[in-house]
Amino acid sequence: MTYFSNEDLATWVVDKQKQNFYGTLVSLAFGSFAGLGIYLQSNAKVDKRFIVGIIGLLFIIILFLYAYFRKSGIYNNTIKEIEISDLNIVIKTFPCKLFLFYNLEAKTITINLSDIIFLKSEYPLKEKRSEEIECFKFKVGDDEYYLLDTYFEKELIGAVNEKLNSKKLS
Repeated sequence: MTYFSNEDLATWVVDKQKQNFYGTLVSLAFGSFAGLGIYLQSNAKVDKRFIVGIIGLLFIIILFLYAYFRKSGIYNNTIKEIEISDLNIVIKTFPCKLFLFYNLEAKTITINLSDIIFLKSEYPLKEKRSEEIECFKFKVGDDEYYLLDTYFEKELIGAVNEKLNSKKLS
């Protein structure tokens, strides 16, 4: 049986990817202005204060880029389609664009039922700091895939649990 997410999830993921991109772009712009300020304050000479300022600025820019790539990877691991068969579960994820130039392709992963750890969890990215988004997590080795079950048919979670429990019993 194949279960598809509704259009609300696709719209939400695309909107969040855009927000992530624009937030990173603005942060990098502010970082560049800070770098320009450090350069102008040093009167265009390279001294100890200038070097320390530039190293700090590079560190901050690296942190912004790390956060951007991490969030993009989570969106790329969010499940948009799931197919349950007798021996495996096939997961299809959302594609993701990095800086509008590079596409992370949607993944199609076939997982043997005996290799899956299925947990109720919290989605790693929140709407607001106080708001938690519940999801189910498929853990396969070191990889995690996130199923936002509220955007799928209600019987999906029961079908997955039933299939995993029947596989454990046999």
